[in-house]
Amino acid sequence: MSYYVEFLRAVREFRVAAIVMGVVLLIACIARLAVHEQAPSKVFGELMDSPTAHVSRTTLADGSVRTVVNDPVKRVHAVATIHGYHWHIDLVQPAHGAPNTERVNAGAFSMSDVTRKNGTEHVVIDSSGIPPLPLGLLFLTSILPGFIMASRLGGVLAKENDGHLEIAWTKPVSRERYAAAAFAVDIATIVATQFVWLIMVMLILLAYFVSGFYLESGIGVHVGLALLGPIAWYAALNGWSASLKRGPGMVVGLGWLFAIIVPAIASGTASLVHPLAGLVHAVFTGLTYLDPIAFCGISVRGSVVSASVPAVGNISLAASCAVLAALAIFYLAASLVQWRRVEA
Repeated sequence: MSYYVEFLRAVREFRVAAIVMGVVLLIACIARLAVHEQAPSKVFGELMDSPTAHVSRTTLADGSVRTVVNDPVKRVHAVATIHGYHWHIDLVQPAHGAPNTERVNAGAFSMSDVTRKNGTEHVVIDSSGIPPLPLGLLFLTSILPGFIMASRLGGVLAKENDGHLEIAWTKPVSRERYAAAAFAVDIATIVATQFVWLIMVMLILLAYFVSGFYLESGIGVHVGLALLGPIAWYAALNGWSASLKRGPGMVVGLGWLFAIIVPAIASGTASLVHPLAGLVHAVFTGLTYLDPIAFCGISVRGSVVSASVPAVGNISLAASCAVLAALAIFYLAASLVQWRRVEA
């Protein structure tokens, strides 16, 4: 297996990322358990399950369902109004513990002690609820860990140049095949990291307040943008560093500066009328087209989602995906061309 070294490097980076995301998920679960007793559905469910409770339900004109629980034995009276994903509960019950006016917020619901007197407390519980979320747009959040992993793995050929080039040439494969295998391993690791992130986010959202997910009509371009963005960035880091012999560290650091500063200058000089400013704008706008990160922003207006590119404006997500795919191919090809000319 000629790419074994890169495979071990990718596995190490993936293991670190998985551990970090596992810790985040564990913290989220612990936090969720800490407020579990205060969840609206659980609070009201326990009231209705009381053997001495009298429960009545009424459907209101707006479609809301009002449920009244009267439990004279336990001195509990509760009214819950449920409309879609929104809960509102007014609860009167015997006071518990010392007076407390603190408001508890957890996810999409909140609970507060409004009044407490004569041995009873009036508690108001609200849950805004969140309808099912589009899975493709959710997948777009994985672009951040994808960029981080791409930065960690990027510059694989420069890593080989840094003291390992003679060993790389002794392997029984061509330079192109060796590089292509390393690229494939790294890209697979980037994509795997994004899927693990997606699973983590879905579990956290389901634990707190999301009722589910659905496949929206534009899921293909949403997922495509999320995947192609980090892959194009990984390819760019390789293309910028393939001929270096001191490792890709400097390129990765300067690459992020390039990705942030170039679009900012291009956008900032767009409205200036000075001839020099116009020249600067033209140059930096051209450089923006070489920046994969510039094509990974999105703009949401109502139900329309488009790519937002500084100094270029809004373009369709499909066009942004096409540009990212072209940049990935261009930079990977440039990496191979450079590496073929590198001498030990």
